[in-house]
Amino acid sequence: DVILQMRMVKSEEELAYMRQAAEITGRARQRLFDRVKPGMTERDVARLMRQLILEAGGDRAAFVVFQLDEPGGKSQFKYERPLRPGSVLAVDSGAYVGMYTIDFPRMATLGKATRIQKDTHEAVLRVNGRMGEALKPGMRCAEVFRVGCAAIEEERIRVKGLESFGPARMGHGQGMLITEPPSIAPGDDTVLKPGMVVSTEPGVRCGEVQFLWEDVYVISEDGAERI
Repeated sequence: DVILQMRMVKSEEELAYMRQAAEITGRARQRLFDRVKPGMTERDVARLMRQLILEAGGDRAAFVVFQLDEPGGKSQFKYERPLRPGSVLAVDSGAYVGMYTIDFPRMATLGKATRIQKDTHEAVLRVNGRMGEALKPGMRCAEVFRVGCAAIEEERIRVKGLESFGPARMGHGQGMLITEPPSIAPGDDTVLKPGMVVSTEPGVRCGEVQFLWEDVYVISEDGAERI
């Protein structure tokens, strides 16, 4: 418990590594989206993402996971399954810089996005934004989770058929491991403090379309800074 409490609050040196990891991850993934096309296999895309992270200056990829609504789509072990036109490709990944990593998924549609894909994407962005605005010192993780739940309920009025999906948490700590304490979950009463790094990670589904969005923040003295 003592070590976990120490690791949850990052030093400026640790934050410098994590900011580099975030920038490398974002740059590598945008290059990936610029090159992905229908017909490439899931294995092709995962290998390319790992390669692009190295080319962008990362030491290695922490992981590459696709939030595909296909059997085994979220597994670390990728299939030789071709990507289908019109489907949503959500790439969750992160670069390591030294001993520190950061992860956040982003989504792209293979081809022109449908109206339901756009509506679902916009809804999850609004939910995530509400959660990010709520982050501040003194806030408990369970309270941030409830903000996400309330935002999804509001979006259900705007987008018919919208539902929450995913595990029973909407974010987590980040640092030396892929996920670290605390968790943005109903049972986690950890109080946020300056220097803590946590993510907001809501997921929503509408029909067969699902979107997961994650941003990573460092808690500041009077709010939070997205990194």
